[in-house]
Amino acid sequence: MADKPKGEKRFEIEEDLSKVEIPDILPVLPLRGIVIFPSQIHPFLVSRPSSLKLIEECGQTNKVIALAAQKNPEDEQPTPEGLFQSGTAVSIVKMLRYPDQSVRVLVQGLARIELGQFTQREPYFLAHVKRLVEPVSSDKEIDALHAHLVSQFSKFVSLVPYLPDELQVMAMQVKEASRLADMVASYLKIPIEEAQD
Repeated sequence: MADKPKGEKRFEIEEDLSKVEIPDILPVLPLRGIVIFPSQIHPFLVSRPSSLKLIEECGQTNKVIALAAQKNPEDEQPTPEGLFQSGTAVSIVKMLRYPDQSVRVLVQGLARIELGQFTQREPYFLAHVKRLVEPVSSDKEIDALHAHLVSQFSKFVSLVPYLPDELQVMAMQVKEASRLADMVASYLKIPIEEAQD
């Protein structure tokens, strides 16, 4: 069974996550068909045995884990080589167990990470991770691109019936260009490779 979202809403949060500590070694949960971005809150379903084992052992609320998208979403048993090297460190916000043993997990993206050496493959992956520092810059060109993206995203939201109108207001309130780009990208139906880029 897939670790896939089922049309859930994602919500932007307002907390500053730049100071959150990311451990050097994290359990790695492979995702198929989705990329979770920093600063986003996102639910997804976990049903694979190895992923369930990871959640069972590591899934207390506020626990930090790594999420990495699979290169091939059809792969039932991905290897470390089958994962994209860039992922997201997330904090587990909430979990809900279902009678069929699957678990709905709500996570908050904390930071972009790069997966390093894997130290464990069974029963789930553990890997060294490195936080990717995002450059913070502001100039007239970035400010103009930021304003243009807000405008274009507002038009996009008004044309797509399943997106709530509140997203337009949320986009206007985001001050950091990189965070705005993550928010917009999380609502676009684009191929995994593009989302990874």
